Amino acid sequence: MHERTRIKICGLTREADVQAAVDAGADAVGFVLWDGSPRAVSVERAATLARLLPPFVTPVCLLVNAAPELIAQAVHAIPHALLQFHGDETPADCAAAARPYLRAVRMRAGLPLLDFAL
Repeated sequence: MHERTRIKICGLTREADVQAAVDAGADAVGFVLWDGSPRAVSVERAATLARLLPPFVTPVCLLVNAAPELIAQAVHAIPHALLQFHGDETPADCAAAARPYLRAVRMRAGLPLLDFAL
């Protein structure tokens, strides 16, 4: 069996950076839709940048405790995006969008990591 490491470059905000990530062979490019990040972009900006991606490079929408309305807006604007939840979302919260998703875990001492292995 051939194993391959997949690479996601996250937090991109400029066209030139998206192109550089694609040129470097990134498998996925992430757009931060959380206002608390210095790399945050609007859904509209993320959609504009996602349109630059060639086939087989996946756009990823990073969300932190996002309102369902923001998630719906992102899914509508970037229909082929993978969602990445990076807040306190429950498995039910993540599944509610009925889309493929990643669930990020903020590592810290005493974290019950096995609770995330669903």
